[in-house]
Amino acid sequence: MMGKVYHGEKAKNVEKGKRDEKKKRGGGMSNCPHEVEFAEKLATVDQRSKSNTHRLDELDAWKKDQTELISSVATLASEQKHIKTDVEEIKTDVKAIAEKPGKRWDAIVDKVIWAVIAAVIAFLLGRLGL
Repeated sequence: MMGKVYHGEKAKNVEKGKRDEKKKRGGGMSNCPHEVEFAEKLATVDQRSKSNTHRLDELDAWKKDQTELISSVATLASEQKHIKTDVEEIKTDVKAIAEKPGKRWDAIVDKVIWAVIAAVIAFLLGRLGL
């Protein structure tokens, strides 16, 4: 069945109305042989663009987390250096405290030995009459 055939100005208006209606329905492209192919490719590229945007957003969040982690590790490393220095000082102090009684004992034994030697010499000199 054939549609009505219009001529002149009326034909132009009818054709314009058809194009406007087609645009409203989403078919804004002309009757190009590759129209469907271009529309499919555009939809694919649009979907890929949305997917890539989502992936980039995820990577930005991951990068932020990694930056915070790196900062935390650097802080821990710095604190570990301070702790190491403190532990070395404590070890030195403990050694000094541990050696102190031994030094006292050595000093006491040394004094006792000198006292015994002095007593023996005094005894010997007293026997000799000096």
